[in-house]
Amino acid sequence: MPETPPGRLSLIGVSFLLITSFIVFSYFQGLGRTNPDSLTNRQVQSNPETVELIEPIKLPSPNLDSRLSLEKALSSRRSRRDLLNEPLTIKQISQLLWAAQGVTVDWGGRTAPSVKSVYPLTVYFLSHQVESLNPGLYRYWPGDREPVHRLTLVKPGDLLKDLTETVNQSSLSVAPAVLIITGNFEKMTAAFDNEKADFNVYLEAGHVGQNIYLEVESLGLGTVALSSFDPEKVHDLLELPEEETVIYLFPVGLPKE
Repeated sequence: MPETPPGRLSLIGVSFLLITSFIVFSYFQGLGRTNPDSLTNRQVQSNPETVELIEPIKLPSPNLDSRLSLEKALSSRRSRRDLLNEPLTIKQISQLLWAAQGVTVDWGGRTAPSVKSVYPLTVYFLSHQVESLNPGLYRYWPGDREPVHRLTLVKPGDLLKDLTETVNQSSLSVAPAVLIITGNFEKMTAAFDNEKADFNVYLEAGHVGQNIYLEVESLGLGTVALSSFDPEKVHDLLELPEEETVIYLFPVGLPKE
């Protein structure tokens, strides 16, 4: 058998190495290429904390001044159940979420007080008709010592119809947005050396609810505080964390009056 010339042998070896490298590179590229939508859906359903880290929605900065004085807002504040079937803006939603739980000082203080700075509440936002935002259930992240002021999607899809049927309240039926307040009672208990202190969680929810009412009034919107519902059914519908209890629902929109 004739010998292969040395130059040809080197050429064959180099070609083989290049082809092998290309195959290996393509294989690992394929492993790393994941459909972003599929990845997001899996993470949304299984671990909202993960989504918070990789897919936040930064909200517009809140205004620190308004068209209405505090005294006028207090005077005109009312529960308004009849809302218009018209969309809200992301700026309005940003302002409402900040009023509920926004961080306001560098040590972590928020717009609503919390005994021992426990902050056992979580604010969720159900989007039905909000400009520049897809329908779905979002979690609001106020921040810790520094303001974060962002949303993460925890359950995609338009959930308003199902929520209205579950709660059986007509004020929800056309609301473009719903704020949902949940409380972690175990967190408060731990802060009181394992002595039950549920009343502090409810008191704090009341503080937040008043802030929402006043901000709604300042924005020329309408809302009503809903608490007559089965919290477990709402919890299950929204697939919220096990340790959280639903306390309040606030449908928000332009009032008919």
